[in-house]
Amino acid sequence: MNGDEAWGAVRALEATTGKMKWEFKL
Repeated sequence: MNGDEAWGAVRALEATTGKMKWEFKL
């Protein structure tokens, strides 16, 4: 998974939960 793809998933999760983005960011 590339950085762009990862960020895409993170953005989708942060928009829904707002917490998952932190776990994925780390």
